Amino acid sequence: MNEPPFHFLAEHSHDLICVVGPDHVMTYVARSCTALLGWDPEQMVGRRPDSFIHPQDLPTAAEAYRETGEPSEHRTPTMLRMRRKTGDYIWMEVDTLRLSDPGAAGDQLVLIMRDVTARLEGGSPSRFPMSRRKPDHSDTNARLRAAGGTIFDIDLYLTASGHIAFLESAREDEQGRLVCSGYVLNERNGKAGVRVLEWLASGDCLTTGDDLDGIKRRI
Repeated sequence: MNEPPFHFLAEHSHDLICVVGPDHVMTYVARSCTALLGWDPEQMVGRRPDSFIHPQDLPTAAEAYRETGEPSEHRTPTMLRMRRKTGDYIWMEVDTLRLSDPGAAGDQLVLIMRDVTARLEGGSPSRFPMSRRKPDHSDTNARLRAAGGTIFDIDLYLTASGHIAFLESAREDEQGRLVCSGYVLNERNGKAGVRVLEWLASGDCLTTGDDLDGIKRRI
């Protein structure tokens, strides 16, 4: 997996995004790790994720790893505690995407982690400054869910062509349809790149031409 597209994604997401290689060692860690956990990316790259997981939650992490080969509709996000640089722990909701690469020694995993400490601890105040908290898309997400489509949150999705899509916003067009705008991270002609696309809540792509690429499912 190429690094440049993930740098772009990290600029738009306060979630912690990591790439884990076939040897279970992290090869990429988004810089949001500093806001969430206090570590610099260089302090996490080259280490295994389980070195940051609470010892009591290691069986949960192992079970989640075994389930990554199952269809996404059979999986649920994993809740576990991650160690901060200060030594305390925060609760993280972890989604995992397994990516097969025929040219590599084995599959890679993309981990998308969200801080859910406040939710699990009864709404306690965030320990991070307001500027570093995830934007509130609750109104838009409610409209997306009401539409009953494939896209139901401002979040990460997998496209029909197998690329990662980041949905940034949603608006209503002149026909009253909910149109979602976002980015697709992929590689073209050997170079990492980003495409700007639009979809309906159903996942059908509105962008025409070579960039036609619908949404398959949420990651």
